Amino acid sequence: MRRLGLLLILCLARVVGAVDSPTGILSPTTSTPATASAANFPAADVLFCVDWVPMMGITNATELAWKVTGGSTTSGVAVYAVGGTIELAEGTTTGTGLQTVTGLTPFSLTAGGLYRTCHCSTSGSTFAGASIQLATGLANDPVQLIFNSFGNHIGTAANPCVGGDPPATTGALTPANGQAIILYIAKE
Repeated sequence: MRRLGLLLILCLARVVGAVDSPTGILSPTTSTPATASAANFPAADVLFCVDWVPMMGITNATELAWKVTGGSTTSGVAVYAVGGTIELAEGTTTGTGLQTVTGLTPFSLTAGGLYRTCHCSTSGSTFAGASIQLATGLANDPVQLIFNSFGNHIGTAANPCVGGDPPATTGALTPANGQAIILYIAKE
């Protein structure tokens, strides 16, 4: 009887281990409603970041996609771990419309882990952003005030982009008005 129980446990472990991760997830997922609005990139080469916790993880992601809705500029996005100290992936493109970067070194995000998604551009343009009322100002925005109450999790990074290319680390965040870019993280 003990062998049967052990065999059943081993079989269940194989089934659970065989479950694959999704082919794509959106950032941010936990701090925004399912609406999007046009938002302005920050000033040239200013890196704007939002910390977020994915509800689902993804393994071996190799693609990033976002939308530049106006202007023609070089824009960059990056995903960081450990408070912006480890860059997991980045992409830089030029133009408007849907922007995609493929063939990235595979990276993984764990459900429930804390990650930082950041974006920048070389000049003024607009992007599809998550509407979480960050543009209303620090004094009037309860979401941003609460989220930043035990440390800065939404704002501009100390380390700038160069030519729309995100830096290897973000440095500290300073609370600032803005919106999170909607970023699709996928695997080929």
